[in-house]
Amino acid sequence: TLEYAPYIYKKNEIAIGEIPQLLNKVFNDMGYEVEYYFYPWARNLELVKLGKLDGVFTIKKTASRELEMIYPKEYLLSQDYVFFVKADSSIKFNGDFDSIKNYRIGVINATSYGKIFDTAVSNGVFKNIDYANSYESTFQKLIASRVDIVVCSKVVGLELLKKLQASKKVIITGPVIETAYSYIAFSKNDHLKAVADRFDNIIFKYRKK
Repeated sequence: TLEYAPYIYKKNEIAIGEIPQLLNKVFNDMGYEVEYYFYPWARNLELVKLGKLDGVFTIKKTASRELEMIYPKEYLLSQDYVFFVKADSSIKFNGDFDSIKNYRIGVINATSYGKIFDTAVSNGVFKNIDYANSYESTFQKLIASRVDIVVCSKVVGLELLKKLQASKKVIITGPVIETAYSYIAFSKNDHLKAVADRFDNIIFKYRKK
């Protein structure tokens, strides 16, 4: 996983937050203990594809990723994705990507932000995409005016701005881009296919309570 407060972060080298709490419950019910490793996102994906990690979270579901990893049916969380700009910026997102297509947009390397934004990127709608290895880095770039816009989960972005003591320096512009669902995905082998199926059964029971 990666640092993704308030959902996932580490304190004294221990993974804490809403998602590790949920995963600990589910996997303990399955008879497993979980070891958490924090890496840059692109490295997480590569290690899971190589089978050097059993799973990765939180991750969006895409057609290419489903060929490379095993996804349970049940998601871990839903998130609203929005654009962040500096508080003194004149940039206004009006719901149409054309209104921001010429600005420098900060994203995380190898990250999906939901089908709507991902499709716009792949179609070349945005003229200047700036890649970083962490959310903290890309927000620091925004504060330093090295990018004009950052796309991020609303909850995660607001939490990170508190950490950076920049809540008054950065604001959200425009409507929610998309509400997207994030999952845990497993390395592609027969043993973990069975784990994914059991995971679905147990997390579904939690959701019904």
